[in-house]
Amino acid sequence: MSGTSYTSDTTARKAIKLVSSKVLATMNRNISSIDRALSRLSEEHQKLFQLKYRGNLPWQKVCDEMPTSERTYFRLRRELVAMVALEMGLAESWQEYRIYL
Repeated sequence: MSGTSYTSDTTARKAIKLVSSKVLATMNRNISSIDRALSRLSEEHQKLFQLKYRGNLPWQKVCDEMPTSERTYFRLRRELVAMVALEMGLAESWQEYRIYL
């Protein structure tokens, strides 16, 4: 099948499918972790997530849009990242991160 993206090597096809499945499973776990973290946090955290990570806005613009101070923005962002880390199993407890916040 020349001219297509078809791989004629069956071993290569199986390997690509296996790797793709693992990548998709990891992506789905990450999305679920983020969703769980957001559900545990305030509306301010959720708005910050929407503007910063979905809207890809710089922090200054997020501060203008929310509106909030620079200091509050960085506190909310640290809390958001810490909760996602907790949900992803990268932290043992919320208290572990409270030390750094």
